[in-house]
Amino acid sequence: MSGCTVHHLVLTDGSKGTWDPGADAADLAERRTHEQRAAAAALGASGEVVMLGNVDGELLADTSTRAEVAAVIRRLTPDVVLG
Repeated sequence: MSGCTVHHLVLTDGSKGTWDPGADAADLAERRTHEQRAAAAALGASGEVVMLGNVDGELLADTSTRAEVAAVIRRLTPDVVLG
């Protein structure tokens, strides 16, 4: 990654990423955001971590979601996009 700016775009909030039925969804989503930022830092990514915050398991492949992704890509102007 030397000389590259790496951004992460995460579409979901991680709020359902547990087997614990008593887990607080808002707390879990916040923890997942911190984990994403820590993972980016550990990988040496120097760009942004953008969280769109869609609820886990409820992400729709609709024009609104595509517009959100396109807006982030246009703002960050990457040379390469990996999905």
